[in-house]
Amino acid sequence: MPDDVFTLRSPMPVSADELYAWHARPLAFRRRAPPWEDTRVVKQEGAFGADGFRVTLRTNVVGPVSGTWLAESYDFRPGLGFRDRQIEGPFAAFNHNHDFIPNGPDRSFLEDRIEYRVPLGWPGRVLGSGIVKRRLAQVFAVMGRH
Repeated sequence: MPDDVFTLRSPMPVSADELYAWHARPLAFRRRAPPWEDTRVVKQEGAFGADGFRVTLRTNVVGPVSGTWLAESYDFRPGLGFRDRQIEGPFAAFNHNHDFIPNGPDRSFLEDRIEYRVPLGWPGRVLGSGIVKRRLAQVFAVMGRH
């Protein structure tokens, strides 16, 4: 069970099918990541659209401290969305739903819903939960514009 949930719905000037196709293109993550995050793809296993697609990232965790994050994508639904989950990384739990919602023939919404639990139990929640929520809001404010 997650401790926190972050949800953002962003209007997109393309159909839900086109939005899914954009995510399926190589390097989609790099095109969406904000420049200040300094997140690099270290390794990629499998292919987008097939369960077990995995991406290993090197990213800033807190300040100058960086770490490795292994994410697995699954539940691919062409034109509708997919999900990611953290296999290894900075969170105690992290699940991200990407839902593509049609809004007419050439428009859609991208709804990102992230359920997460910060590490270190209640001290982590007290000290880190607000920080994580603000950082997610900043990151997705930029990502939603792409």
